[in-house]
Amino acid sequence: MPQITDSASLRTRYGNVHERAVTKVIPALEEHSTKFIGLSPFCVLATVGSDGKPDLSPRGGAPGFVRVDGQTLLMPDSSGNNRLDTLGKLADNPTVAILFLVPGFDETLRVYGTTELLAEGEFEGVSSGDVKPAITALKIKVTKVYFQCGKAVIRGNLWDPEAVADRSVMPSLGQMLKDQIGDPTPGETQEEIAQLYRETL
Repeated sequence: MPQITDSASLRTRYGNVHERAVTKVIPALEEHSTKFIGLSPFCVLATVGSDGKPDLSPRGGAPGFVRVDGQTLLMPDSSGNNRLDTLGKLADNPTVAILFLVPGFDETLRVYGTTELLAEGEFEGVSSGDVKPAITALKIKVTKVYFQCGKAVIRGNLWDPEAVADRSVMPSLGQMLKDQIGDPTPGETQEEIAQLYRETL
């Protein structure tokens, strides 16, 4: 089967775009998207560095951890592994895409914008719920917003309690990392990792 190498060839394999799928894209937050962000405890940030390489980063906190201020979002940087994959890319290329999820909702919200990286003292009133205060925060100027239909979440049974996988079907994160990188030291058990989470959040 021939490889698809251009968008025009790809388009011939699909039907017409439904009008609402085009017109639903709006340039600014309004009451529904603002409320959805306020309900959301989890989102995924997509960035692209100056080298063209993409990155995805999960972010979470109590609902409202991303604060809406008019057409601007404020998102604290929670404690993590200090790799700075996302923030480093945003320092070079400030464009970002964010996917917001709300447990129990099949629909998701896509938000696009440009960012500023704020240092301590330049933001207040935003928190992910971590004990440690955020060192930086993202100020995101919204440029495009739209709701995504719930088909993917429905197909994945994402909120169905009966679809939750038993954690024991895979090794602990510590053991998986040990296996992947050839670390000779014993891998932490999942209980040890859970305790580490509790101590460092």
